[in-house]
Amino acid sequence: MLARIRAGRCRLACELLNWLPCTDAIAEVVERNPAEVPRAEMTALARRILDDAAFDPGFDLAPERLETLRAALRVVARDLPTRGIEAEPEIEILEDCFPAGACVRLADGQRLNWGGPILPNMCDDPTIALTSLAILIQESLLERTWQVWPVCPRHALGVHSVRREHEVEW
Repeated sequence: MLARIRAGRCRLACELLNWLPCTDAIAEVVERNPAEVPRAEMTALARRILDDAAFDPGFDLAPERLETLRAALRVVARDLPTRGIEAEPEIEILEDCFPAGACVRLADGQRLNWGGPILPNMCDDPTIALTSLAILIQESLLERTWQVWPVCPRHALGVHSVRREHEVEW
């Protein structure tokens, strides 16, 4: 079984030569006998190949990213009633774009995705996910209605989300 896995990794590296520039990690896997490469070393080589290829696991292979985005939506959604949006919005994965991103779908079916989707790697840090989502919602609502949101109750001016250290605020 282990020999088949190692041979499969070698075939994968050979296939990568057809699609990517030859990196040191790919060349090393192709040139070495998979049976002679210890498992830990082969794992390290595989990680280098993924890094060289700029592989991003997306929402489907890293579901914790989607949970981070959903948690961010729960925070931003607290302010939506001030805009007259009472029902809970949902995160929608946009499979028709590459890489697959996410937007917000309101209960009335309207999609908020002005400025492009939230990409999975934007959800590795909760504050970046929250800031990105707040900007997406804010700009989408502005584009639809030509009215700023949210508005500072004291100054009656539009506010923007700001990331300060490990916190996000309007």
